[in-house]
Amino acid sequence: MRRGALTLVTCLAASLLASPAAAQDGGSSADHSGNAEPTGGIDNHPPPPFGSAPLGGGVVLSPGWSVKAFWIGIGAAIGVVGTGVAAVALATTTDTRDGAVTALGITSMALLGVGTAVVALGGASARGHPYVPGARGLRIAAWTLGSLSLGTGIALVASDITSDDARAAAFIAPVVLGAVSLVLFAIDALVSAIQTDIVSRGGG
Repeated sequence: MRRGALTLVTCLAASLLASPAAAQDGGSSADHSGNAEPTGGIDNHPPPPFGSAPLGGGVVLSPGWSVKAFWIGIGAAIGVVGTGVAAVALATTTDTRDGAVTALGITSMALLGVGTAVVALGGASARGHPYVPGARGLRIAAWTLGSLSLGTGIALVASDITSDDARAAAFIAPVVLGAVSLVLFAIDALVSAIQTDIVSRGGG
């Protein structure tokens, strides 16, 4: 009987001694889990620089030189209008029929042709990903207007826009439409650059 009682007391003492250790281990485990870094919290880090954010798999989309192409397009449009209007003004307001008017007209059309090629290539430099299509509708409109304007402008210059005031005044149409086409190309280039940044940040 005494042995049974002694055995019972020994078991109770062992269980009491084991409980604090278990509780301590449990608390330690809770501390470890509590110190775990949350995975769904708010990211307070600043966004990465333009065009440098990694896409899934470490891929980085570059906007190329599409942003520069945007500014080149705007500058070329201003140049086309400036030289074109100067040619028309000189041809219609003076009696002098010299090569200055023709030179201004050629310069205006040259700016249109070169500017179109440069800005179009600049916008295309950003479109290397399926999710970066740019503004296709604007490109179609720009190519249409630019082609018509360049063809009409060259024809008028070649036919000597200084021969009469009506022909000189008609030169305004290809000048203005050509400038509009350059602006459309420039906007397409800028849209392409913005799309590369959106896709790189995971928004695509």
